[in-house]
Amino acid sequence: MDKRLILLQVFLLIFLDQKAQVTKTDKGIILKNFGCNTHLLKIEAISSQIIHLVASPTTDQQDGSLDGFDASDLTDFSIKIDSERIVLKTDYLRVIIDPRDGRVTFRDNHNSLLLEENSRFYKPYHAFVENAWSVKQEFKWASDEALYDMDLQNGGLFNIRGKNLDLIIPGSKMVDPLIVSSKGYGIVWYNNSLSRYNDDSEGSYLWSEVADRVNYYFLYGPSSEEVVSNYRKLTGNFLLLPKWAMDKQPVQTSERQNRLSKAN
Repeated sequence: MDKRLILLQVFLLIFLDQKAQVTKTDKGIILKNFGCNTHLLKIEAISSQIIHLVASPTTDQQDGSLDGFDASDLTDFSIKIDSERIVLKTDYLRVIIDPRDGRVTFRDNHNSLLLEENSRFYKPYHAFVENAWSVKQEFKWASDEALYDMDLQNGGLFNIRGKNLDLIIPGSKMVDPLIVSSKGYGIVWYNNSLSRYNDDSEGSYLWSEVADRVNYYFLYGPSSEEVVSNYRKLTGNFLLLPKWAMDKQPVQTSERQNRLSKAN
């Protein structure tokens, strides 16, 4: 039987006495009507290293994809479903979905933890827009993990752990912001409204003022160069910071000057 026909089969599963409709597609998997504030969760394998996640408080399936993506080639992946979790697996990644609350965990092909979602929230937004939301996706960053804002328009910040900053400012040239982790992955927060990164005692999350849904891309390397290369596949060319800027520990000014002089 053709593989794509198999992937289009529809499964009805029971979790915690609640019906969750789980649909396999030629790109990934869609979950609907399970027991949490997210009523639709769509996971797509854009490539073996790029995962697209959409989570919505409604069951409306809008596209919401980056315009630069060429969807002509389908990626090989497998899906395993049991009573406790759903696993979408590519050559590089394991995407683990908890069907009880829709939380997603990303691991590499050695099963090492890369990124774990925490809760996500939707708040109705009524100013000038109907049926819109303010959305927030919480994450569990590792304690020793460094995160880098790759947009130098944000004041040239390198490691942004413990900081709060705007990722997208309406009317500016900042679009499709990329955050790169020292653990070998990146996140593209896909939203064109006012959006912020927050990492303090009140929580670690990405937030957008106006959105239809939570919408982001998970890009795996494992090197930072490969993460940016995958970003280019989605959005076009992008400036890569020098290797010393990706160090976990802050580099002193004198050391930066020495590295620059050696490079020249």
